[in-house]
Amino acid sequence: VVRVKECPLLDGRHAKAVRAVSGALGYLAGSHGLDLERVGIRVSRRTREVEVALWGRPGAFPRAQAAKVLADALRPTSVVRVMQKGPAKARRIAGVECLSGAGSWGEQVGSERMRVSAPSFFQVNTRGAEKLVELVMDALQPGEDEEAMDLYCGAGTFTLPLARRAGFVSAVESYGPAVRDLRRNLESAGLDNVDPIGGDAGLEFPDTDADVIVVDPPRAGLAEDVVRQLSEQPARAIAYVSCDPATLARDLARFEQAGTFSPRRVTPVDLFPQTFHVETVTLLERA
Repeated sequence: VVRVKECPLLDGRHAKAVRAVSGALGYLAGSHGLDLERVGIRVSRRTREVEVALWGRPGAFPRAQAAKVLADALRPTSVVRVMQKGPAKARRIAGVECLSGAGSWGEQVGSERMRVSAPSFFQVNTRGAEKLVELVMDALQPGEDEEAMDLYCGAGTFTLPLARRAGFVSAVESYGPAVRDLRRNLESAGLDNVDPIGGDAGLEFPDTDADVIVVDPPRAGLAEDVVRQLSEQPARAIAYVSCDPATLARDLARFEQAGTFSPRRVTPVDLFPQTFHVETVTLLERA
């Protein structure tokens, strides 16, 4: 690990935040013996909000001092502490404390305003996320008389625009904080045509017949039982958002073997500039 003072990939405001937080935490570590495992910084160009998330284990913590030092150094809109338990490869969230400010971070994706809590997944590249939404909506073309399904929906990046186009949306997410974020974002947007379902996509697969489906799984891709249940759906199209070409290829082969859905086009998105990672949006239609 090499300490660097700046990263050219970050915009000026984000780079300034990194320097300010680094200095503030250096001071706190020297005077209070901070035990942190990582620090998350979210900066929005659109809403101008800045959140600092301090990740570590439960226990004694200089809450008031951390909030004051960070406020003096950066003036963030939110400072939170995320506590984790368990071994390094199997961490689980033990709790989240708001040390100052809103306790969550606000961002605008296209025309949608969203709030996201620190533990919830959210794309690091907002412009890229907007492109993903554009590609998914263009691929599916959901109609107002159609029913949609959104698996691995997170805080609602695809759920909200789906709900504005389709008649009804079933949205499934396994991570509790993200489900709460989704419900809050739906309420703020005034959308009441969504059923947020908390649980594993395979175990809580919606008991409904969808016309269009969005899946945005983690890097591991789709579980076999999810592929099977999707194959049993009468949907006319599926938009598969993937961050791993290898698991995407595996899952597309499974659909082909089932004889249910076939890929019509795959669009790569450079969501992580200057890295080898690539995001893709694949349109699948009935075979």
